[in-house]
Amino acid sequence: MCFLPIIGVYPSLFDLLEGFLKSLVLGTDIKFSQKGKRKMDEKDHEIIRLLKDGLPLDPAPFKNIGDKLWIDEMSVISRLAAMRQQGIIRRLGAFFDHGRLGKLGVLVGMEVPSDKIGPISEFIDKIPQISHNYLRDGSPNMWFTLVTSSKEEQEKILCDIDRVSGNLKTYLFPTKKVFKVRVNLD
Repeated sequence: MCFLPIIGVYPSLFDLLEGFLKSLVLGTDIKFSQKGKRKMDEKDHEIIRLLKDGLPLDPAPFKNIGDKLWIDEMSVISRLAAMRQQGIIRRLGAFFDHGRLGKLGVLVGMEVPSDKIGPISEFIDKIPQISHNYLRDGSPNMWFTLVTSSKEEQEKILCDIDRVSGNLKTYLFPTKKVFKVRVNLD
């Protein structure tokens, strides 16, 4: 009986999924917190800048980033972990094309009085289906994106927010087309 060596003969799972993943991932989603307890140094800023361009679709993405910054993979991971622990980064993950995954997306605008911004924002920040919660001048002044698996899930979350917020005026803008906007932290 003859056995072929597995390494180099068959594509890895990563190789098989790479094209599929590239079709779904639009970029890297990094959520920052206003509660950060330490200042970021230049290397931290460089890591964040590179991640904003997208996490390399690579079996060792943090090594890839480290190579560009002349630091090792563990230094990149340690710095990201420290920024997470110290409250600078709230979330680091992929930004997927939710429509291609069969999800529903909606941009939500709310008219929130200044005395309710803190409690409502804290409630909204705890909902995993919500991202990009931010304030703007004008009305509505609080904006966030909500991505759910179904219309029913979307309605339940919006009803929970409505209950906690005290029936504030809310505007829904369902996703029609997804655009990836580049964020430059320079």
